[in-house]
Formats: sequence, C-alpha cells, structure tokens
Amino acid sequence: MIAQLYEETRLDELLSLGGAELRDHFLADIQRCQAQLTQSMTFAASDQRQGLEQSRRVLHELRGISLTIGAAPLVKLCAEAEAYCDMGSLQDVIDRHADILTMCAALSDRISAHSAGLS
Repeated sequence: MIAQLYEETRLDELLSLGGAELRDHFLADIQRCQAQLTQSMTFAASDQRQGLEQSRRVLHELRGISLTIGAAPLVKLCAEAEAYCDMGSLQDVIDRHADILTMCAALSDRISAHSAGLS
C-alpha cells in the first residue's frame, strides 16, 4: 500500500511539473518501447542473438522510464527480462513479454487518467 501510494505521488508530482507535454512524452515513449519489444521478439525467431540484443536495449530503456515514474513492478520485470537477454535465454524473455506489455498498458492508462487536469 505504501509503495503504491509512493508511486502515485511520484507520478502526480512529475505530471504536475511537466504537464500535458510530459504526460504525452511518457505515453509516446512507453508505446514506442512496447512496439519495439514486440518487433524484437519477432526478429528473435529468425536471429536469436540479434533479437535478444535488441530486446535488451528496449528493456533497458523501458526500465529507465519506469524507474523515473515510480513503476517498481515494471522496473523489476524489465530487469529480470534484461538479465535473461544477457544470458541468451529467449524462452524466459518470451515468458515475460506478455506481462511486460500488460503492465505497460496499465501504466499508460494510469498516465492517461491524469489528462483531465493537464490539458
């Protein structure tokens, strides 16, 4: 409960400082990372090494975004998947892919919910 409140407080503070422009920037970055992660997973089917490297880069960026806005569960999941990329464990990355996309969608919804007061 405290962690959830802290995350909400951090997001509220960031969005109150940056307004709609920052909100839109976060949303665009998250959506771009979602698309790139899905694309890299598709690419990994034909070139596992290159696909995992692309996935690792996207996961690293998504982890940074999540850390900035206080989305600790997504930070943890991205870090785990990033480590699996480093180990060359494609199946473990695939196993986390859907959870990461689900969390990204929930996070995007949460950020979008702030739009009424920022437009």
